[in-house]
Parts: sequence; structure tokens; C-alpha cells
Amino acid sequence: MKSKKLHKKDQMLITSSSDYAQCQKKQNNVQQKSSPDCGTSTSGLAKMSGLNTNKQPNFSSAAFKVLFFTSVSLLPIMLIHHEVGGDWIAFFKTEWLVKGIKKFVEPLEFTKHLAWHNKELVKHLEWHDNVQHVVVFDAGSTGTRLHVYLFTPTKDGGGGVEMVSEVFQKISPGISNYAHNPGAVAVQLQSLVDVAMEVVPGDLHVVTPLIFKATAGLRLLAPETQNSLLKSVRELLISSTNFVFSPLDVNVMNGVDEGLFGWITINFLLGNLQQNKKTVAAIDCGGGSVQVTYRVQPGDFSSLKDVEQVQIFDLDYSLYTHSYLGQGLKSARIAVLHAVPDGSLLSYCLPTGYVGKLVYDDETEFTVRGPNASVPEGCWEQVGDFVKRSGFSPQPSLMKEDIYLFAFFFDVARDAGLIGQDQHEVILTSQDYLDASIRVCGAPEQSNPFLCQDLTYIALMLHEGLKLWDKELHVVDQLNGGETSWTLGVALAAVSNSQSPASP
Repeated sequence: MKSKKLHKKDQMLITSSSDYAQCQKKQNNVQQKSSPDCGTSTSGLAKMSGLNTNKQPNFSSAAFKVLFFTSVSLLPIMLIHHEVGGDWIAFFKTEWLVKGIKKFVEPLEFTKHLAWHNKELVKHLEWHDNVQHVVVFDAGSTGTRLHVYLFTPTKDGGGGVEMVSEVFQKISPGISNYAHNPGAVAVQLQSLVDVAMEVVPGDLHVVTPLIFKATAGLRLLAPETQNSLLKSVRELLISSTNFVFSPLDVNVMNGVDEGLFGWITINFLLGNLQQNKKTVAAIDCGGGSVQVTYRVQPGDFSSLKDVEQVQIFDLDYSLYTHSYLGQGLKSARIAVLHAVPDGSLLSYCLPTGYVGKLVYDDETEFTVRGPNASVPEGCWEQVGDFVKRSGFSPQPSLMKEDIYLFAFFFDVARDAGLIGQDQHEVILTSQDYLDASIRVCGAPEQSNPFLCQDLTYIALMLHEGLKLWDKELHVVDQLNGGETSWTLGVALAAVSNSQSPASP
């Protein structure tokens, strides 16, 4: 069983000389018994080398000095270079690296490194007038979404936070569309960066963390393509912003973390992240993957493989989480289709006589067609075959939980008329999706040709794949005014790592 502490997962390193100057300015204004040391912008090097940064060694031999300096100089450099995907240009452009190299040739008088987990320093560096902004980019398969969150500490002083506001902006297509022209990513993302720079007050940029995570759309691409796209993103953020981030914060998020962050979001919005509060299960259907996450009790561990230990706001949770890569709604659309002799792809779920284009991963275009004559059972059999080979693993203990579905579960239900335009939460069952699929497939619409297939897939995924027979399911896109996106979980994991000056 693996161990994971989300509140330490997304550590932020200072990336510019302005960060260091701001920290020293704040340090001079902070009167405390043991004032934190701002260190230098070598934080990344000191952190990754694991050095004791408060001691100056007393060497007895010149040979030992040479060996020591060589090892501590090269090891962190190679580690950081590896973590940024072998991107030497972005690596050497970071100011903290340049300052770090200078520091290594001086006597080893390292001070406390300026890292996200240093709570005493973070407490005074991040929180300003009892508020904290967090900027999160979600680079999905269909587009990139910007979320700028504003938090304040809870009034009870218990160490929690309240979300004051969220600014949301989206652009299309997804960055995977630029796989053959990575340099164009910066041009596309600049408008979102400009929004973030405008929303966060200028004097708070240097104390505002930024996190950029790509999801299943990029996970499905080759590693070298991923690295090229992320390199362009890093260069844009380094040159255009003063937000707090490191190259490691621009990455492809794995499915496990996507599930965990989604679970945190749902339970935070419901007010469940408190001592002795019952939590709920979260199932997220994205474009490329499906995540199932819920809290398990110690007695369930022996029968479950995918259990993570998570800590958020000093509360410990044991969570089952599994990501089904390739089973997201957009991936399923392609996987269900059958190739026919003329080179097109056939779906019995599409309207009779339909011929159209389907773009996958924003770059590959397919010609798709419906049957020449109606085949009532064809759609059910075609989608059912895909669900059977998808590897869904039903968990009996999941049936004991209150279950919340979001993302494409909500969007498809709304398109089918199961959810009103002004509604943000309804209770449905897999049978409701199935009944809607029978209705829609009986008279498919040319304007939304894939709705029949999407409904059938969700119905069979829930009923046959996850075995949620007759289970009442909360289908949501908002809870208590907050959007149900895993990005909120990322932001919460970041702020849970710091303390407001108002907190005890």
C-alpha cells in the first residue's frame, strides 16, 4: 500500500530574483522570536540535494572537498534536468539555477531553503491580509481551462479554509492539437496567462502559487511529444509571469492523482473534510479516462489493491482510487467504432445514413458513418462489447457509499434532458441513462449524433462495468456554488500546506 501526502505533493520553488527580494522585504517586517531565513533562490538545488542547510562542514582534506563539491553540484543538476524532461533550455533559463551555481562555489553557508513545505516561512510569504490566491491550469483533451481561486481561513481558526471566489476561463482546442508545432502552444495559452495576471493583484503575484497539469489527453501521447509541449508551456510561464512555481509544477498528472484531487473537491464543497464527518465517493468521467475514488475502512484493505494514504488539512484518509485510462467519453467514442472497407468508421449508434467527421485528440480526423438501415440492437451490442473488454472492476464496498458523478456524466445527462438548464444536481440511476438512450436512439438527432452512443456507454459502464445496479447517483456540476473540478482539489492541497496568520 503506497503512501501519499497531498499537502506536500505540489511543492513550489522560488523561480525568480524578485521572489527573493520580496521575501527579504517581508522578513524585515516580520517580528518573531525565530525569524525564518529567506535563503537564496537556490531553493530547488538545496531541496533536491537533501543537504542540511544550517551547518557549515569542517573539511580535513582537499581531496574530500573536491569530491564533496563535485557530488553536491552534479547530483541536483542531473536530478532537476531529468525531472523537467531533459529540457536543458528551460533548465538553464531559470534564475534560481544560475544563483545556485554561484552559491555552490562559495563556502557552504547554506541557509534554510525557500521551499513550499517550510511552514514558518510560507505562513508569512503566502498569506496577505488573510487571503490566498492559487492559479491552476487544467490542460484537458478538449481544451485548456484556467481556474483562479481565492481562499480565506475559516472563522473558527481550526486550520481550514473557505473558498471566496473562483474565476474560470476556457480555450479550445487542447494543447495536444499542437503536437507537431509545440511552439504554437505559447501563443494559444497567452490569453489565459493574461487573465490570471489581471485577476490576481499585481503585488501578490510573487506569493501566488501556479500549477499546470495536463490530463489523459496528454497521457495518451508519446513521452517525447509530451515533453516538447510542456517545454513550451514552461518557457511561457517563466518569461511571462512572476507567480510561484517550479518546472516540476508543469506536468502530466497521473490518473491516481486526478481521482484523489476530484474526491477532495467533492468532499470539500460538501463540507465533509472535517473530523468525524462522513465522506462520499466521487466518479469522474473525463474525455480520456474515468476515475473512481472513495474512502475505505481498514478492514477493506485486504481485498483492495489501489489504496492511497492521503493527508489534507491535517486529516488522514485511506482512499481507494483507480483510473481507467482510455475509458473516458471521447476515447470510448473512437474505441466503439468499427472500421469498414471504404476506410470510414461505423457506429450503429449514429443516425441512419449519417456521414460526418470526428476529430480525436484535436489532431486526428476520422470519417464516421451510421448504418444504411436501422439496426435496433446494434448500438447496444457494439457498446456492450467495448465495456466488456474495458476492464472495469466493480467494488462491492462502493455500493455502501453515497456516490457523486461529475464531468461528462452531467453534461450528457443535461444534453438528454435528464437535467434542467438551471439545475446543478439531480439524483439518477443507471436505468435513467438507459431509458434516455432508448428514447434518443429511437429518434437520433443529426445535431447531436453521438448522444445515443454516449448515453448507451454511460448506462452500460455504470450498470455492467461498475455494477451500480439501482444505486441512486448524485449527478452534479456544482455544489454549494463551487464547480466540481479536480482543479479545486489541487488548489486545496496547496493551501493546506500553509497557515494563515490568523490560524493558531
